[in-house]
Amino acid sequence: MFAIPWYIVCNNVMLSVEPRDGTSIPMTKRDHAAATIREWIKNGTYAPGAKLPSILKLAEMFGMTDQPVRKALAQLSDERLVVARNGVGVFVRDPARKAHKVLVLSPVGGTPTPHEEDTGFAGWEVYRGVAEALAGWNGDSCLALVSDYERDPRALLGRYRAESCDALLSLDARGDEIADASTWEIGYTRVVSAAYSDPVCRFHGVRVDVAAAIGAVLERAYALGHRRFALLYGANIAQVFSHLQRYRCFVEFCQARSLAPPPAAMLAIGGEAMDGYRATLRLLTDAPDITAIFAVTDNRAKGVLQALRDRGITPGKEISVIGFDGMPGIEDWDLTTVAVPRRQVGREAVALLDRTLDAPLERTVVRLEAAPVFRGSLGPAPGA
Repeated sequence: MFAIPWYIVCNNVMLSVEPRDGTSIPMTKRDHAAATIREWIKNGTYAPGAKLPSILKLAEMFGMTDQPVRKALAQLSDERLVVARNGVGVFVRDPARKAHKVLVLSPVGGTPTPHEEDTGFAGWEVYRGVAEALAGWNGDSCLALVSDYERDPRALLGRYRAESCDALLSLDARGDEIADASTWEIGYTRVVSAAYSDPVCRFHGVRVDVAAAIGAVLERAYALGHRRFALLYGANIAQVFSHLQRYRCFVEFCQARSLAPPPAAMLAIGGEAMDGYRATLRLLTDAPDITAIFAVTDNRAKGVLQALRDRGITPGKEISVIGFDGMPGIEDWDLTTVAVPRRQVGREAVALLDRTLDAPLERTVVRLEAAPVFRGSLGPAPGA
């Protein structure tokens, strides 16, 4: 027979009482949580690579607040028993796997506000794909925000060294520019870019072809009888290649079909839904004969759809609307769009990074395809 310790809580301290010799050993709530999780790992309840319950779930299981649990997990991380993956959870380390460490250079990080999710969702989607893939990756990761290094790109190299990193993963074009200042020392084979629309492949990277999908959506509109198109393109077209790319696809489509949208139907606007709303009101006044609007982003398209409805115009019947992005939740707006597989971009970037760290590769590009998604906002042109 062996004695099983039992616990009481007194003044926020959990006491472990061992009946065998009548003594008691003070055990804090943090220690109790750490000891329990440590035992789970030891006995295989949670195997290497397994995800632990959430912090709130663990707190509920242990009958304590989340703070002792967070401290317990930090302690177990120091003991190299668990590893936290940003935005994904806490996982049991696999000691048999190689302990690579990657510095993720991202435009976003942490927990987004609802507004950030709407306006900057493209960055968040790539980031989430990276976080999901890193959950099962060979080692650790740490996050560096692009905004912290834009003024001093060389500081990133200091961070890379201080964190003892083995590779750098950049999630957007601005990150690529910052990374480029350090690759002479890091080495090009240890840098992967997830800037999926960047036409210049300086490092290993993931690219998405959007031209075919944009062409498919515009051709469908043409087949439905649309001849009078409007374009709401990004005011930042000179700085963001992906916006220039969408503009070019539209212009090339119009030229191939001998269409000539009037200047009043070609508007450079901001990226908020309200910008799309205001631009639509201008279009209804200055170019009243348009039958289809390519809004270039789903967020702008939300404003377009709302403006049409507020004016008593049914999207997809009187005026059709086309977006771009495939942002989460856009199906609720019944919007025809071009969906870019951004989470897959993030996952593929980590997979490429894993490959090149195992055996350095020649500069490699993984290519993905955007997909047209047809919904009710695109319908036959009036009178067609």
